Amino acid sequence: MNKTNRRVQRTAKVPVALQAYPHSGRELFYDLKHRVARELGAKMTIRRFSRIIGVPHTSAYHWLEAYPLRQVVGFILALERLSGEERRDFLEKYCREFPHLRHKRLALSAADLLQLFGILEQPVGLTLIQGGTQASRTFFLTSLANTWSAKDRKHRSAVGIDLHFPSQLVPVDTVTYIDSKIGPKRTRSAVDQVWPKIQTSKVPLILLNGVWSAMPELRGDLLRLAKNMHVILADAEPLAGGDLKPNIAPFRVLTLSESSQDSAKIHVRFCEQNL
Repeated sequence: MNKTNRRVQRTAKVPVALQAYPHSGRELFYDLKHRVARELGAKMTIRRFSRIIGVPHTSAYHWLEAYPLRQVVGFILALERLSGEERRDFLEKYCREFPHLRHKRLALSAADLLQLFGILEQPVGLTLIQGGTQASRTFFLTSLANTWSAKDRKHRSAVGIDLHFPSQLVPVDTVTYIDSKIGPKRTRSAVDQVWPKIQTSKVPLILLNGVWSAMPELRGDLLRLAKNMHVILADAEPLAGGDLKPNIAPFRVLTLSESSQDSAKIHVRFCEQNL
């Protein structure tokens, strides 16, 4: 018996145990794709879904249209063996938080939400997120990004750079995440590679977390961008009037603080200046 026949014989002896499950892997994946679209309130193309799940567009297409995805079915078969409580605990353990402006962590009134929706609709200008902690600023910035994408008529995602690794939060699929712990030199090199794409982006909303203080050499570029699009900065370093050139369009400041009664709650104070 030659090698080819032996391989065929071994393959033929593999039992097809997954036939006992009533749904295919593609069916599960399609259902998940539709649920994500409904949750985000956005059109979910295969290309956008591929960015969300972190695979090339062609891979996402084949997963949805061609491959049986027995690994997905196997994953569900294992989950079925867990009690409801254990199943939920398992998923909660490995799923990160998805921030949005209606999230329970944000102490926002109906009036606050309307004001934030209005800020997100602004086509140009500079918005600074300051105060709070690095974690709360990142959470709030990501909430703004996800809410803007859901409300944008073209269902676009904001672009930008975040110098914090998203270990606790679901990342924005079109934002580049660079862990600043790699050191200043490597961080600058990584930002330099991405920056030309940010400057030439046609998306009207740019998000930058930690970039103002870490990359002072880019401040001139940031202020020029704010004349033609909306730039939102989250940073520990406050901006002084001397940092800003005249007539850069509206300059808005959102100051975060944590509740004295519940440290998990994030409060927002609004201030708008015309410079």
